[in-house]
Amino acid sequence: MSYKVFRSRILLERIFCFPFVFFGRIYGYLFRIKIRPGIIIFSSSADLGGSIRVNADLATCFIDLRPLVIFTKRPKNNGFINLFQNSSIDTLDLHRYIDNKVFHFINIFWRGVLAEWIMQSKPMAIIGGECIYFYKVIPYVSSTIRKIEICHLNTWIRYSLAFEPEISYRVFSTRKVMRDVVDLYKKNGFGKEQFDKLYFIDNFIEIPPLQKVQHQVMQVLFVGRGSSQKRLHLIGEIALLCKQLSAAIEFSFVGDVADYLPSSLHPFVNLYGNVSGKYLMEEIYQSADVLILTSAFEGLPLVAMEMMARGKVVLSTAVDGIPDYIEHLKNGLLIYSISENEIINEGVSLLRLLEVDKDLLASLGLQARIFAEQNFSKNNFISFYRGLVLGSSYSAQS
Repeated sequence: MSYKVFRSRILLERIFCFPFVFFGRIYGYLFRIKIRPGIIIFSSSADLGGSIRVNADLATCFIDLRPLVIFTKRPKNNGFINLFQNSSIDTLDLHRYIDNKVFHFINIFWRGVLAEWIMQSKPMAIIGGECIYFYKVIPYVSSTIRKIEICHLNTWIRYSLAFEPEISYRVFSTRKVMRDVVDLYKKNGFGKEQFDKLYFIDNFIEIPPLQKVQHQVMQVLFVGRGSSQKRLHLIGEIALLCKQLSAAIEFSFVGDVADYLPSSLHPFVNLYGNVSGKYLMEEIYQSADVLILTSAFEGLPLVAMEMMARGKVVLSTAVDGIPDYIEHLKNGLLIYSISENEIINEGVSLLRLLEVDKDLLASLGLQARIFAEQNFSKNNFISFYRGLVLGSSYSAQS
């Protein structure tokens, strides 16, 4: 579907929404916002996840501007809520009002309320951190306020294309997603003005001191949420096959993943569940040798960055943005197979390779650490976003 068709649909939707938005604005005018945030960040929730972690990092990056973080979706675990619990960060959880399909008119009403409150507070910028409600609100916000979209995955790029005129900057955390959007712009005949809004910057992580640890029994770790995207059943099959082969390999899982793994596997693996404690998570990272990912699609998960920074090997399916960071047999391992059976067999083969070749395990881990030091800088992240919002002379990576 072309940009013109998407745009026409969005404009028709606004006509339908106008009465509800109008009354929302009146409500917002009568019941005025009591805070004056310098920046507003739309986040789906405070659940465990890479995009949520980035939203928390952004809030901290602008702590001097008294950020307001707006949550819009019903949380599953709120595992990262502690990252937003700061006396200088305000939060507003709207999921009880707007995440209800039966009373969708309330969702539309709140678009008007927020647009009015934004006009009153006049923030420096509004940031959409992988949150679809961001797109619903920005058409009603003054063009004088910067609207910054953060893209980690290409899931919504066709939908968000219709909001291009309202978006001031589109920031990508993986080059693959940026390439996809560039291709989409070319197909729709966009000009230089639209392309000039596109920027790339890596997410950042704190890089700890390197601890060189190898275990007699190789430790394989998965960290993430339970979802069809992660294809955890494939990791479960890999773990079962390794056990049948009597491989000296143990598997551990962090996240709400138990329901996605075969029940027959549970007695033979470590299931940590959701872990929010910083020190416990650090202990889990350091006690692993390999991070395994079998995702159907992926940007670059923060957990992959965390493990690379600790000199651990990332073994992942070669999907989307992963090959931009992981080079097979240079700083990690890639599974190139497409069918699920082949992914399982290739995953087992690569793990057995590391099991018997400890020098390769150490070499790949060291190269992963070097890559992390060169690419995941906190200073670059902060300088980039503050430059984008505050208008400094920082030169973005495009």
